[in-house]
Amino acid sequence: MLPYGKGGKNGPKSVCERGKNVPNELSDKAAECTRAIDATSDPKMREMLVHLRTLWINLANDSQRFGADALVKQVAAISRIHTD
Repeated sequence: MLPYGKGGKNGPKSVCERGKNVPNELSDKAAECTRAIDATSDPKMREMLVHLRTLWINLANDSQRFGADALVKQVAAISRIHTD
């Protein structure tokens, strides 16, 4: 998992703070969902993962429209779902 929360002095940095290619990182999260979809036989889990993947893809596509703070909030909200 990629760290998306705001980091302290030595803690993990957010997507925006790290200065990485945000759409690519978010697309990587969607790819994680795709792998999990392929690995599960549970129809409810598969459906949830498909929706989660869609959230990551949509955020990746729209990430340039968000300011840094708004993007961090969006990523944090989806990350909470992703880790559950």
